[in-house]
Amino acid sequence: MLKQSSSTVLTLCRLFRRKCLVELSLPVQNELDFIEETAGGNPKNYQMWFHRRELCSKNPQLALGEIAYSSRVLNHDAKNYHAWSHRQWAIIVAGNFDEDLGFTHALLDKDGRNNSAWNHKWFLVTQGSSLQLSKEALLEQLSELGPFLSAAPSNEAAWNYFKGLLQQKAAIDEQVQGAAEAVHSAAQLSQASLGDKSNAAQPLAAKLHLLQLRKKASGESLAAEFRQACSELIAVDPIRARYWARRQVDFAQAC
Repeated sequence: MLKQSSSTVLTLCRLFRRKCLVELSLPVQNELDFIEETAGGNPKNYQMWFHRRELCSKNPQLALGEIAYSSRVLNHDAKNYHAWSHRQWAIIVAGNFDEDLGFTHALLDKDGRNNSAWNHKWFLVTQGSSLQLSKEALLEQLSELGPFLSAAPSNEAAWNYFKGLLQQKAAIDEQVQGAAEAVHSAAQLSQASLGDKSNAAQPLAAKLHLLQLRKKASGESLAAEFRQACSELIAVDPIRARYWARRQVDFAQAC
């Protein structure tokens, strides 16, 4: 007798249920409601999410319902990886990138260190067809990002988002450079006032990125500033000390 907990058995059971729905022409929504009811106690069961995806894969209207379902799950557990992944799939099928920014911002307002929410925001901004990162969009994103970095200057996810934004353009003009440096300076001041030394490497690493952008845009020699930042990184991030020392040498050779 097969064990009920067997992953293979459960996968086959769900496959059989999908075949029955097709053969009997039963409403897919009934099955989705059934899944939500039975999986309520275990929303991180990846098989359940795959089953829902297969049921809705050819129907954009059902995909919109899946966005609503993932909202219910994420409002209960904002770091459920499966729910975020499913939500991104549903957004691609439904094509409503723009509308989801509000939901993501609301979760980030509750927890600015939610890595999954930052990943989703990046997905929306870079993949959305009407949200191409023009100069205006880039400035808007930097403006939105500033308060998060000032509130939590050691937030690695937010700093990665900051660096990612600036990498979206082959060249950064003075206005964008100035906005980025203002965000960075405010975060450093906040870090000093808060006495937050938990992850001092993050703003310093972002500073290296800004120095490289400034050098590329203006051609000015910034070797002394870069060398100083690398020296500070070697001190606060000893695990990667050799990496920062290599960056220091590479930049000096490029100047």
